[in-house]
Amino acid sequence: MGLLVSLTVLPIVLVNASSHFYSSNVPDLAIGINPSNPDARIRLVELAFADEKNRPNIDEQRSIVKTGIRFEPNDARLYSLLGTIEELAGEDTNTVQSLYIHALTLDPTDLRALLRRYVYNVSNGRIQAALDQAELIFRAWPQSWDLIEASLPALLADEAGYQQAYERFLTLSGGPRSMLISLSKSNAGLAIAKRLLIDWHNKGVEDLRPAINVITSRLVQAGQPLQAFLLFGLTLNSSETSEAGFVFNPGFALDPNGNLFDWSLPRVPGISAQVVNTRSGSETGKSESPSVLRRHLEIKFQNTPVRIASILQTVRLPGSNFTWSITYSTDQFGGPKPLQLQLKCRNNGRVIETVDLTASDDAIRTIEVDVSIPASDCDLQQIVLTNGKVAASWQNRYSGSIALHALRLQPSGS
Repeated sequence: MGLLVSLTVLPIVLVNASSHFYSSNVPDLAIGINPSNPDARIRLVELAFADEKNRPNIDEQRSIVKTGIRFEPNDARLYSLLGTIEELAGEDTNTVQSLYIHALTLDPTDLRALLRRYVYNVSNGRIQAALDQAELIFRAWPQSWDLIEASLPALLADEAGYQQAYERFLTLSGGPRSMLISLSKSNAGLAIAKRLLIDWHNKGVEDLRPAINVITSRLVQAGQPLQAFLLFGLTLNSSETSEAGFVFNPGFALDPNGNLFDWSLPRVPGISAQVVNTRSGSETGKSESPSVLRRHLEIKFQNTPVRIASILQTVRLPGSNFTWSITYSTDQFGGPKPLQLQLKCRNNGRVIETVDLTASDDAIRTIEVDVSIPASDCDLQQIVLTNGKVAASWQNRYSGSIALHALRLQPSGS
């Protein structure tokens, strides 16, 4: 199969040494005090290879480890470290691999040996063995999982590797999420991550939301906005599906799920934002029972200068005419200029429409405006909350609050 994996994944892994002061900080002194101290010997060799200014003497480092093996013949870490030294020295592959295999015989979870065997097996197309080691690394050393991320696309590009990874990581706690996020980090792995995500979602795997959010964002970054939007729609759960539309979750019925195609709460100094429940108010021109439970996005100002240009949601609208409906209210709102909602093209920043949110004296208002979406060069659109280029002066303070009750975009005439 000839899967290519860089052999630079780990020339020397700095495995945690003993917390003993001398072993960690002055290993040569620790060896002088106790020549059989394996932690000190490992640490001494690791420090030698970590020294970027002075090239280590291979024979000297080999001798340090071999002497340690005579004292501690059952310490797996010494054999895997010796294997790495011999690998760097250009020793015969069989000799090197036999040291790693022996280390894993003594301790099946030895990290250094696991990583080097994993690289060897992926490089030689040994999918089953490589996945054995990948799974063990994930289980025993989750903090080191990132060391094998770069090789995962090559491993899963093979259909047999894909199917085995699908089955193996399906039932691992956190396995699907970690595998998907790791694959999505490279362009080579992004298509595999998308396929695997859909397969696991259709299987009913839970807790995929973090991976869905990462992969949709990566698809947009990779110039695949349509694929990102379709993937978002395909992976909605039943309650989310009921809130789907040209604006997702238009009345804030659901808590934001963290996806760029859902609401994003502004994180700007001088304001706080949250989705809250409220029972209040009457909409302009309409009567409304005070007992009706509503949810809205509440943005509170702290009587300080504020400059805001926050993307609230990314949407995908075809080139056509739409009616943009905005329902909002303000409470004791004050500032040098009103807040604005803008609809913009994501790729070039072109402003399609701007709506001023003037003070409403606590009444719920609905504004409707016609918008025309460009037929080209506007792959995705963004709903942006802004106050323009207000100078950050103490004279330009904002106070009170504004509530966004609903934002909808509907084809004109519908």
